[in-house]
Amino acid sequence: MGRNTIVAAAQAFARIGVTIAPDSVPAASVLWLPTPTVSVSQCDLSAGVPVDHGATMATFASTSPRVTVIDPPGDLLPGARVVIVGEGRYAVDDDGVVQVADLPALGAAGNVDVSASEAKPIDARLALSEPVQVSVVVPSAVFGVDGVRGCVSSRGDRYQVEILGSQLGETIVVFPNGKKPERVDSRPDAHSPCG
Repeated sequence: MGRNTIVAAAQAFARIGVTIAPDSVPAASVLWLPTPTVSVSQCDLSAGVPVDHGATMATFASTSPRVTVIDPPGDLLPGARVVIVGEGRYAVDDDGVVQVADLPALGAAGNVDVSASEAKPIDARLALSEPVQVSVVVPSAVFGVDGVRGCVSSRGDRYQVEILGSQLGETIVVFPNGKKPERVDSRPDAHSPCG
């Protein structure tokens, strides 16, 4: 719990006449909720009655399970994403929540039994929903590198690029403005400014 949550809890307890330590909330005073918002289908206790440890206070209405991308890479290209499981493609929102209308089909595609209530990992690929046109150049063609940005030249004309990666003597780039040359100079003037 963060400081704001602890202060809010202390204020809520104070409204019903209960004083708690200023920097903590007793664990026995916390009710676990399965999702950020819930709907109660049945209240099992009346307000103000004592509650025994482990007693049921309320029954929640059925909640839809969530599928979430956990720990996505931090250096992703901007753009809408999908999760690919088997042959299925599922949209992913900015918070990593996968939009799934048919959870059993997703589970079957990922060879996972989704009928159980506990969280289970599903092997999937995270991809851009629309492919990006990339180009491959020799590393020596890129100059004026600043972070992931740089330039290439072709017969004296300069083109800005965004560097996506490099492997085995190839640098993978995107031309952000869409204009790209047919060829690039493999050894541009070392002192050429980028821009």
